[in-house]
Amino acid sequence: MIKKFANLNKIDFIYLYLNLIIYCFTIFIFVYQTSKTLQPYVDEIVSITANLGFFFDRFNFEGPRGTIYQGIYSPFLTSPPLSAVGTVLSWKLTNNFYLIRFSNFLWVFGIQIIFNYFISKNYKIYFYKINLLSGFALTSFPFWFGSLYSLGEASSIIIFLNSILLYKFYPRIMFFLVGLIPFFGKIILTPGILIFIIFSLFTTSATLKNKIINLIYFLTPTLIWFILILSFSKYKSVYEYFLHFNYHFSHMNSQVGSLNIIDVFNFNNIVKSFENSEAHTWSLIVKLRLFLPPILLFLLVVKNKGKDLLFELNQLRTLIISLLPVFGWFVFIALEKPIIYSAHFTYPCLFISCLFLLNFPYNENTTNFVSFFIMSLFFNSGVLFLIAHFLYFFINLKKYDVFLIILILINLNFINGISELQEKTIFDINIEKCKKSYVSYECFDSFTNTNGKYDFVENSF
Repeated sequence: MIKKFANLNKIDFIYLYLNLIIYCFTIFIFVYQTSKTLQPYVDEIVSITANLGFFFDRFNFEGPRGTIYQGIYSPFLTSPPLSAVGTVLSWKLTNNFYLIRFSNFLWVFGIQIIFNYFISKNYKIYFYKINLLSGFALTSFPFWFGSLYSLGEASSIIIFLNSILLYKFYPRIMFFLVGLIPFFGKIILTPGILIFIIFSLFTTSATLKNKIINLIYFLTPTLIWFILILSFSKYKSVYEYFLHFNYHFSHMNSQVGSLNIIDVFNFNNIVKSFENSEAHTWSLIVKLRLFLPPILLFLLVVKNKGKDLLFELNQLRTLIISLLPVFGWFVFIALEKPIIYSAHFTYPCLFISCLFLLNFPYNENTTNFVSFFIMSLFFNSGVLFLIAHFLYFFINLKKYDVFLIILILINLNFINGISELQEKTIFDINIEKCKKSYVSYECFDSFTNTNGKYDFVENSF
């Protein structure tokens, strides 16, 4: 690592290491403190219960008994095994529920770090730089703490995004990993996954034999899931399982919205979907984070035609088109617009912007500015946002490594976040009954009825 920093002068070298030390402390303190301020969440205990059963009780993927989530492999269980590996691994090691939540963030961060190694290797970017910016990205997009709640959005979109970036180097592994997502991750990504599969099969020069093998790798996780259903659940056939799944889906109109093509593009329906959803509670900065980055990155790719954007045009095109179904559903169709689902397009936009910045000095000024602007939108302080752009305009980025500036801004962002957390309610969560029997109704009831005022405020300024 010393050799990699050989081009830095002594002052920059000391500055960098000092900020790296601060970063390591602040990010983990911020995440751990956040875990203490999160109110117990129904989906959280359902995910924990089901995944503990999956890993510790012979693949019995079952929700809390006496609730609508009961039943092995019930369609109501929407956070499958990839969601809570960190939670499961730490469950028997500690009674500190904050540490259990924190462990699941480490699991999600660990997935991204593994992908970062292969990105750094194939795209010639410093491994430590990607990891540092990944930590910021994973703690900044709206509802990022879904990973602390043992929900599957973060782990699924990480696998999907990085598979698109790496499939040309490791096609079979990436096809298998993407195949895990629909049933082991989040089924909401299925439309985008199918687009990715079609594009990657028909736009590569692989032989027909290799394409068939890749498709088999993709379908293998689905086959494994069906085998688990037939072996451990009460469903007599996969068809019976899908009938129940379809029944569940048909009763989710309040969340899914109308898929009728006329309704989708009806302007009045779109306006009403925003007025009647939680969107009216979002602050201006949250709205900017949700809708500006996808638009700006799309325009950037169109302007540059993929040139000097680190990735090939075909990869960027595949990424954009694969994310369109979730983005379009969220904007035009979803009636409730739960902000948690925005993770499927906000995290990719933020992470890709960070990678574009690391491609400096190959980027032109427009790319640098757009990428830096998108990243700065996710800072948790308006003052920090202004400082960031003051530095951008008044420091010659071509003579001074932009990363050295970004690192101190990220540290200030975490420090400010830690400061804001001091004013939030800390929930004392007792999981004694859950330790005795995590699948019991007593566990579910005691967990969801923890006293305390819910003090959730989306990371904003």
